[in-house]
Amino acid sequence: MTNSAKTLTNVTRYWGNLQIHTGDGNHLPITTMGDRYFIIFNYVFVSLSLTSDLIFVGQLVDNDF
Repeated sequence: MTNSAKTLTNVTRYWGNLQIHTGDGNHLPITTMGDRYFIIFNYVFVSLSLTSDLIFVGQLVDNDF
């Protein structure tokens, strides 16, 4: 997850109902999604409200890292 689509490829608008749930109970909307680093990370969500990039460890495992 990131707050900018500048480093993503295959960027598309996100039309789903998912939101990012934070530890303090807030829900952040997802505006767009794309891929990062030549398809290593698929479906990177963009939320303008994030203050730093976040990574899902399960996606690393799925990609054999």
